[in-house]
Amino acid sequence: MCSSYTLGCRVAAVWAGVLLVASFAPAAAASIIYTKSFTNNAVPDQNQTLAFHGWGARVGSACTDQSGGGASGVSYYIGSGTTPGLAYTTVAAADWRSLVATTTALGSGFAAVDQSAYSSLTFSWEQWNGNLNQKSQLAVEIGGAWYVSKDAFSTALVYGVSGGNAVTNGEWKSIALASASGWYALTVNPDVSMGVGSAVSLPTTGSITGAGLYCTASSGSDALLLDDFQISGVAVVPEPGILALLVGGLLGPLAGARRKRNK
Repeated sequence: MCSSYTLGCRVAAVWAGVLLVASFAPAAAASIIYTKSFTNNAVPDQNQTLAFHGWGARVGSACTDQSGGGASGVSYYIGSGTTPGLAYTTVAAADWRSLVATTTALGSGFAAVDQSAYSSLTFSWEQWNGNLNQKSQLAVEIGGAWYVSKDAFSTALVYGVSGGNAVTNGEWKSIALASASGWYALTVNPDVSMGVGSAVSLPTTGSITGAGLYCTASSGSDALLLDDFQISGVAVVPEPGILALLVGGLLGPLAGARRKRNK
């Protein structure tokens, strides 16, 4: 026991309190890591490029860049809120594939997400289908390679546009990395080739340096609309046992120093 309130006793008391709190602390809640709403306040109403928003689009088997315009961009339609702006992408029916994403290299405010810092990561977005054949799949970049989820998302109804450019029939989609049914390799070779490869395991270490949606359709040439792309995560919290090791590592040298003083 401490005979006086020495530095060692103070440290021990503090760490004992830390351990007690950690033992009874509730599970950490998810926090938002990144969010993107494609706000378009252009007057008069006109579309904007994805590049303007720090995002990009690669379309078709030739992986053609549409970040600066073309059949992909940001419309002035209004989604579930009151602010105009929905990302859209469309490709010729014969080659309907499109990667709408952002990366750390695009300067969009998207920072690399260190997977080791989170016990779970969840991606969510709102989606409006131009036709029911369209599907979106989560795409992430890790270690310079792209991966796409086996899970594919559609909507129950095609979207409609009412007065004031409001779009109806949107649906929220969500997928957690840990609960995904599987992953495919995604080839993204700019202006050369793009396509889904074989089934692979998603790396569970390393940082996520890019994220977005890989969109496909078996027919039709209608636009797929997207908004409010978000990444949330539950931060890793040290276990009480780890904190105990830290306490031991701190108090050991102090105890040794005290013994020396008492000799």
